[in-house]
Amino acid sequence: MNKYILPLIFALLLPTLVLAQGVGQLEPWLENDPSPQLSATLVVDSNEFTGMGNITGSDVDISAGTGIYTTSGLGTFGSLDVDTLGFDANVISDSANPILIQPNNDVDDYLSILTSANQTTINFVGQNGMITADSGTIDFDNEIITTIGAGRFSLVSINQGSGILGVGTEASTSFAIDVMRAGGSFTRLRSDNVNQNTQTGGMLVKHALTAQAPLAVFFGSSNFGGTSNQLNFGGGNFSFNTATEINFYTAANYTTVTGTLALQIDSNQDVIIPAGDLIVTGQTGNTLQTTTLGNGATTLAITKNVVTLTGHVDDNTLGTITGGLAGQTLTIICTDAKVTITDTDDAGGANTVDLSAAFTSANDTILQLIFDGTTWFEISRSVN
Repeated sequence: MNKYILPLIFALLLPTLVLAQGVGQLEPWLENDPSPQLSATLVVDSNEFTGMGNITGSDVDISAGTGIYTTSGLGTFGSLDVDTLGFDANVISDSANPILIQPNNDVDDYLSILTSANQTTINFVGQNGMITADSGTIDFDNEIITTIGAGRFSLVSINQGSGILGVGTEASTSFAIDVMRAGGSFTRLRSDNVNQNTQTGGMLVKHALTAQAPLAVFFGSSNFGGTSNQLNFGGGNFSFNTATEINFYTAANYTTVTGTLALQIDSNQDVIIPAGDLIVTGQTGNTLQTTTLGNGATTLAITKNVVTLTGHVDDNTLGTITGGLAGQTLTIICTDAKVTITDTDDAGGANTVDLSAAFTSANDTILQLIFDGTTWFEISRSVN
């Protein structure tokens, strides 16, 4: 009968020992007990893990909990939060170190997550990382991010190290942005997606001086209120710096690099055609310059090709004409008989006039000249 008394006493005392010492923390005298190992299943009716102490071991299963179980046995792992913040499960770290996801205990390839200064960083460590879903795949390989899916673009490739982007094709180191799409590639710039709103967009280049606004390459605007579409090159927007020179290049064939400068607009707003001819289909016109000479004026300053000229009441005698361009043709239309233009070429000097004879004005008389860069030569005159 004595052989049944000791096991019965032990069975009655065991729950008390477990509750007093905590799960898995029996008195040291049990460690030397030669009796067989005991195993048990712990059921928490409230599904609340808080206050249970440490769980240790290589195989721990926590399920169906509704509270927070905080452990010191998982390194920098802070807590498992099953329902706080409204999520099914939360992983909370109380350390500045990143949280690592390390499948198969692989020390060379793993995922780390770090949050610092309100910025979250997800880092794929290893040769290749990939995120897959039913709608597509994101592949991380040697700083190249490739997305393959069923969206509008079947492939987007980003090479962070080289700063290049490929849309519809793999990123190429030859181009910052490479876009490929069947039927042609078009880039759309817009302010928003609202109907009957003015839409704007453009392209900029960073200024050589960091403190300066970027250089405007082009700027487009579709103005709803003004019912107009406007496209500006080199400027036209008060927020960006304007180009000081705009050049246009062409070539005789489609395999020529660089090409030949065909047209230039300089900082003086002069339009220069260094090569080729100016061929105009249709009419050409000139803005008229209207000038009334001052008392004693001897020089006519021009800014246009056609000048309507009125003399001073005390008459004027002109000997030079300034402001001309080499090759320019000038037409002077007189409105009165107060101006005389004399032949000054024999005296020499810049902007002199070479006439067949002195020209005396009258109402509706016309004198036409051409400039070689130094001297004005008479083409014709008429009295109408």
